Amino acid sequence: MSRTVVQIPVTTDLRDRAYQMAISQGFSSLQEVMRLAMHQIAQGNLRLQMHFESPSMKLSEKAAQRYNEMDEDLATSKNFKEAKNISDLLNKLGYEKD
Repeated sequence: MSRTVVQIPVTTDLRDRAYQMAISQGFSSLQEVMRLAMHQIAQGNLRLQMHFESPSMKLSEKAAQRYNEMDEDLATSKNFKEAKNISDLLNKLGYEKD
């Protein structure tokens, strides 16, 4: 079996933090974690998912007031209509049957 060395440029801080997490999870080295991850990827057993949180947005006073009013209207059913079925919905939207 031939071996090769894989080099991954990372910051010292990232390497150190990853090492600490690997040790805390019972691995003997960061190299062991990377070898396991590569083996699992090669077998198709490891899927990576990324989740990014969008930055929070600060509403203007006017927008906040508008959304608060919409919440109140929804709670009291003010300015909201319900439709019993598609035909009723289309009728309330102003569509007429042909």
